[in-house]
Amino acid sequence: MKAASSMIGATLLAVLCCNAPAKAGVRPYVRVEYGGNEFLTKALDDNIAAQQRAFKNAGVASDLKGTGSGYGPGAAAGLWLLPGFRIGATYSYAASHKLNIVHKPGVVFLWDSIDFKLGEIGGEAVLRIPHGHGIMIAGNASQAHVEFTEDQAFQTLAGDDFSWTKAKKDHTANAAFVGYDQTNDKGGAGFVRAGYAWRDIGAMSSNVLENQGGPEAAFTSTTVDMDLSGWFLKVGLGFDLGR
Repeated sequence: MKAASSMIGATLLAVLCCNAPAKAGVRPYVRVEYGGNEFLTKALDDNIAAQQRAFKNAGVASDLKGTGSGYGPGAAAGLWLLPGFRIGATYSYAASHKLNIVHKPGVVFLWDSIDFKLGEIGGEAVLRIPHGHGIMIAGNASQAHVEFTEDQAFQTLAGDDFSWTKAKKDHTANAAFVGYDQTNDKGGAGFVRAGYAWRDIGAMSSNVLENQGGPEAAFTSTTVDMDLSGWFLKVGLGFDLGR
């Protein structure tokens, strides 16, 4: 947490200080970032909420949580084509982990681990408004690769049920965002951006391994709809060459 706070503080300082005018001409740029991405996953979270209600109705204390957000780094590199307009290639990665545990001795034990990994490769177009003190508006289009894993153990007086589910899928994604992106007279840049990403992945084909107290069974199945759309917030640093 201290490291993350230090990075955010340094980035905001860079954003406030980097306010040199841009020069004309085609120039390369690089950016690196870190941030959080909201994952809606409504269908999956609805299933978790239904399970929470079932425990409550059975008199079992529980506090099951939904998927939440994914965090990770990203990078971009490309060209300033005009003093306030650039295009480039992008890469980003985000991962989320949620572990729900319910235990009432002699009655029920639930261990449910849910993981998402999201990698995106694409391109961006960024307009930094002239005389706008670094205000920018931008868009991104990418190819998203999603991996989903759920490992679950469910034990009751009626018996045991263990399952391992893995799924992956490629899908197109789009994002729009606004923020501050400023460069100093030596080419050092700092930025903060917030936006929304559309990543409705849909249902995913999955491989399942299950054990219900006897021989293990392996089969294919389909997950619920996986919508990883949501808001995001990112901060970062970079460099504009030829400044």
